[in-house]
Amino acid sequence: MNDANIHFITGQNNLYEDYYTSHNIQKSSLDSLFLWLKSKEINNSMYFAVDTETTAHDPFYSTILLIQIGDKDRQYVIDCTTVDIKSFIKPYLESKDWLKYLHNAKFDYKHITHHWGIKLERIYDTFLAEMCLFNGLQFKGYGLKDLVEKYSNNRVTLQKDVRETFGPSTINFTIPQIQYAAADVRYFELIVEEQQKLAKQYELIECVRLENEAVLAYGDIELNGLLIDTEAWKSIALEQEQKLREQEKKLDQYLITLSREDTRFKKFVSDGIPQSLFADIDLPVEKKGKRANTHNRKQVLVEWSSQQQVLPIFKLHGIDTTYTDVKTNETRESISAMILEKNRNIPFIQIYEEYKKAQKQVDSFGLKFLSHINEKTGRIHPTFKQLGTETGRVSCNEPRINWAFYW
Repeated sequence: MNDANIHFITGQNNLYEDYYTSHNIQKSSLDSLFLWLKSKEINNSMYFAVDTETTAHDPFYSTILLIQIGDKDRQYVIDCTTVDIKSFIKPYLESKDWLKYLHNAKFDYKHITHHWGIKLERIYDTFLAEMCLFNGLQFKGYGLKDLVEKYSNNRVTLQKDVRETFGPSTINFTIPQIQYAAADVRYFELIVEEQQKLAKQYELIECVRLENEAVLAYGDIELNGLLIDTEAWKSIALEQEQKLREQEKKLDQYLITLSREDTRFKKFVSDGIPQSLFADIDLPVEKKGKRANTHNRKQVLVEWSSQQQVLPIFKLHGIDTTYTDVKTNETRESISAMILEKNRNIPFIQIYEEYKKAQKQVDSFGLKFLSHINEKTGRIHPTFKQLGTETGRVSCNEPRINWAFYW
């Protein structure tokens, strides 16, 4: 596969055609693209690959610079800054007769939908297909470059560093940029063919089909976003902060009372003496960025949000906090949910669990949660990962709204 069949469609009048031709790039037109699509339709080869180059990841703050359409034999790179491609390409992208190959389809879907009002139909996402095949067996190697190198016999690689050269000020596209864009739609047939063989072998054809249908719905959910009642949210957040302070006070009082009954716990309480006199107490130093004490805590020297500082108290309660790291086979210490569940009969654990619940709500869904609201839409636009776990469960971040509904 070479660059001989790259067709560049642009409205630039000052284009040096000889310069582009010398690099095997032909200046083309929408008429040429139409005839190519028509020939594929006649030959019953109604599929093509699609990719876009944009100025930003967020569709609300980006511009589509290029859209690429092609197959292994011919690639069209359309300059969207000078060519109005929307009305031409809309029937093909929305058609259920044409199969469209994409990699990480949700990204292109959101940009095309937001900027052009086009709803893609009948797509095949090579990223999702690869995840269906190897999710849980490998934790990296799902990029388009990875798949090209994996499935290509001649080990062709994509120069992904060229991607960084696209930006808001991009006007005249360079030879490397055009070649890079074309390469992004050149290898899909090979990848899809190999993936389908494996999907059939592993009996995952239906799984791949379902994930490819679902991705468009997730794209709509992310793009439409969620409207948040900010005043109600603030009210709940303040209530949660108050609850956190109350739980922290309960832990403090528990430790103060315990220190009077058991001398082993006295080192965690100052009894009103300035904390600077307790320099010899071996308590881990809290890292910067942690939340400061939420009330006047002169007596207690423990920062309950610090696992390192809480671990010694667990040990003095006779609680085993050790576990074996499955990756390194090293023995480590941690306060896991399993440890809390096993020791729930201990009064200290009961109070500590309530504190951790309140802390989770404040840290994840407190006032700072509202910083995720998009200034242009006034909504929150989370990111969903369809195959977010080894079991195929959906995960969500930026923000993790699936946890928010536990309030």
